[in-house]
Amino acid sequence: MKRWKILCWMIALCDPTCLAGELDGSRIPAGTQWIAHIDLEAFKSSQLLRLALESEAGHPLPHPLDFSIPLKSENFDFSVNWDALTEVYEQFGVNPLEDLLSVTVFSAGPTPERAVVLALTTDKLDQAIDKARKFVRSESFEADGQALQRWFEEDSDKPYQFSCIERRGERRIVTAAFHLEDLLAALKVRDGDASSLKDSEAAFIPRTTSAGCFFFAAANDGALAGLDRSQRSQVARMAKSLQFEAGEHDGKTYLKLAATAASDAEARKVMQILQGASALLSLVAQSNDDRELDQFQRLVQSLDFHCEGSRFEVRFERESKDLVELIHGRATAAAEAGKTPKKYY
Repeated sequence: MKRWKILCWMIALCDPTCLAGELDGSRIPAGTQWIAHIDLEAFKSSQLLRLALESEAGHPLPHPLDFSIPLKSENFDFSVNWDALTEVYEQFGVNPLEDLLSVTVFSAGPTPERAVVLALTTDKLDQAIDKARKFVRSESFEADGQALQRWFEEDSDKPYQFSCIERRGERRIVTAAFHLEDLLAALKVRDGDASSLKDSEAAFIPRTTSAGCFFFAAANDGALAGLDRSQRSQVARMAKSLQFEAGEHDGKTYLKLAATAASDAEARKVMQILQGASALLSLVAQSNDDRELDQFQRLVQSLDFHCEGSRFEVRFERESKDLVELIHGRATAAAEAGKTPKKYY
């Protein structure tokens, strides 16, 4: 458990792929099976976050990331573990919401322990690491000509995590992994000594993400096949690759799910399943005098379905202001009825 906490702490302090928060495939190995990327700079500057926080606080915010902001209430199911963030700030002198700029996690193998993390942070990472060494033992060492660090659990001489820190002006780039060979493989890609995802023919990763994207995830058939059947929905079982994007552009929040099926017929079948589920939700909402359900139906009506050949796409787009009002209205309606807001996901 501690090893995950330290890795997550390092994520909570840093970014990867370049000196901006955007996804950059040139730092990802060509054989990657799945990838997830969070551009925190884009999310923190989004109208969606500011409106959500203002809605919860009940007044315009002078700063959207102030620790004093109440983010949790009975009427709104949008919350952040503020106590944990405050603890990180007090112990390590960094504000994860300010000093963490982006995070990329990708697979170097079939199990979670083979994941590699790339994180971009401010230079406050330096003081955070100095303070962390008071709680966790670490050593500096060299492998393949790279200056690295290894981290140890208490009362153990076996390292559980390896990392490399690059210092570029006021930015820090951290690469971390549980296995030394996975870290070294990622650094070879960085140095141009191994193929990157940007150079490969991997169709499941786009060359660029959509404008304003702050979350991106993708998986190919190898990663999907590695999931237990109970972990895969019927849609996922039909897909050879999946891509998901969330972001905001021109004041509109969007979600996009795109996938490639084994055949054109499979893609059409998936579209029929998704469209049928959407229609069913609308019918249920229309047949019930439920204000909360009506709010949810208005969200469902923003879905758009498209299928071309073996590729299908589901897209949601709504004005960020309208979206926050709808979500807040749904929670308020539930509170007025003395209920906990339903979760439809």
